[in-house]
Amino acid sequence: MKRLMLVCLMILALCLLCLPAMAEETFAPQGDYRVFCADGLYGVQMLDGETVIPARFTGIRPICGDLCVVEGLCEDENAEGLWRVSTGEELLPCEYYRISVTGTLVMTSDPCSHADGYCFTRLFDPDAGAFVFDVSGTEYDGIWEVPGEPLFELYQIGWDDGLYALIAPDGTFLADAYVIEAEAAPGSHGIVGIAAGEWGDEFRYLNTATGTWLEGTWRSGFAFVDGYAAVWGEDWKWYVIDETGAVVSPAYDWIGNERNAVPYAQGLFTVRQDGGWYVIRVSPDAEPEVLLGPVQCVGDPDHLGNGIFALHTPDGDTLLFSGSDGRERTLEHTSAGAAFVADCALIHRDREEGFLFSDFSVIEPAYEVCVEFIGAYGFVMLDGLWYAIDRSGQVDMSAAYQGAALAEDETGFIVELDDDTLLYLDRDLRPVSASRF
Repeated sequence: MKRLMLVCLMILALCLLCLPAMAEETFAPQGDYRVFCADGLYGVQMLDGETVIPARFTGIRPICGDLCVVEGLCEDENAEGLWRVSTGEELLPCEYYRISVTGTLVMTSDPCSHADGYCFTRLFDPDAGAFVFDVSGTEYDGIWEVPGEPLFELYQIGWDDGLYALIAPDGTFLADAYVIEAEAAPGSHGIVGIAAGEWGDEFRYLNTATGTWLEGTWRSGFAFVDGYAAVWGEDWKWYVIDETGAVVSPAYDWIGNERNAVPYAQGLFTVRQDGGWYVIRVSPDAEPEVLLGPVQCVGDPDHLGNGIFALHTPDGDTLLFSGSDGRERTLEHTSAGAAFVADCALIHRDREEGFLFSDFSVIEPAYEVCVEFIGAYGFVMLDGLWYAIDRSGQVDMSAAYQGAALAEDETGFIVELDDDTLLYLDRDLRPVSASRF
């Protein structure tokens, strides 16, 4: 029996030693395609083995629809290019500092020959095979996508808080003239909040679908979500407005405004009135309904997403409340504030992290750092190394990584191997691509 156990341990050790090499050369399918490795370089082939992107790149990012970002060297610097996998067509040569696929368009930096090229400065239309906008010759320095909408911000660097403009995907200017900030989120239905004026104190909403401004100018406001937005009036009170710009709530002393999370959804808001906090639901044809409160809360409550709020009590606990179905749970001496990724958020206690799920189940804080679950798995750090963890709290100690993070699109993970290789994993922890850095 001891001899059998020794053999098993030797086999396990051999498997662990082979993991990085196997991960580099064996990749799970992405639809009809698969990344492959030849002589240490990466390409893409169909599942029958036909090559569509030759293996001449130091890295391949996960396929995004019909597009694939490749990584290589240009003038001895790391560079990126763009291919269409269905036709095996190179759309942009591997000579840009950064490329990001966003909706139907692609943001790129300047080519690597430019000295300051790390900002996104151009919009490329893959279908037309042409750039539709370039900040060169304008007063702006860079481009960024507006979350949840097919719109883009232009910004300046070094002008107080920045000078912004808003453009459509075809490069048409929708708003400029001292635009300080543009607010939008998934569920904004094309209505963008814009802080304008020399000091950013003229907050209005632009319906980009109709090209018209909503009635009303406010001191400040937040993004529309699911038909409603919170605004701060000239009387220093807060209100809820609908997509016509009409006020549909009483005046409140404050409305919860955690900007690092989704501020509200489903007509649900946290409001402060007479020293207490309430969770309310706004609807089209009735006065707002009080679902919870008053609750004494330290700081603003956080909307974690999925209609779930975290209210931080004076004794250090967190009261969880679901505005969707009325569920409650108290996490003792534990904080929760970051928004859900899918149905998972991180919780903190005594400098350790754990996991909270939207069904209110938890994996207790016991780890140095965590990466949120996507599907059945997340990641935890133990003694400086990263390991996968499942929803039962079982940590897989068989594979350790130097680093772990969510993929940019939050559909998978990026892990760092010990040979300067980044490995892209899908939600089932299958390697789908890799890059060297």
